[in-house]
Amino acid sequence: MTREVVKERGKPAEERDTPLQLRVGERIRHARRQRGLSLAELGNEALSRSFLSLVERGRTRISLRALELVAERLELPLGYFVDEQPDLSAFDPARVDHVKAAVAYSRLLASRGDMAEAWRYALWAAEANARGLEQTST
Repeated sequence: MTREVVKERGKPAEERDTPLQLRVGERIRHARRQRGLSLAELGNEALSRSFLSLVERGRTRISLRALELVAERLELPLGYFVDEQPDLSAFDPARVDHVKAAVAYSRLLASRGDMAEAWRYALWAAEANARGLEQTST
């Protein structure tokens, strides 16, 4: 067993890099670079450069609200960042279904055993649905 694996196993679950964390970070970096944005430009005043850098490297998790901000600024659906194989063929950037994206993300987290985080996203989706926030314009 390599030293890296041993180090990773010794960390609490919330500190371990997960495939989802890494995928989200890699996709944020890819989309940001494609658009020629710096970390500061992407984060603007809402998200710091250091936080976004940690997210892009898979070193910290991004909240649903922060991911919504990133998705909005990059003009991409939330599903692009969390789905294993996002389908962008029918994506209309003027209409993003945040509730469905949050439910999908919640299910993915639950399937990976991160129940606390899964519940947070499921609760947000239920509250947003109750408020009628199915789709929002970008």
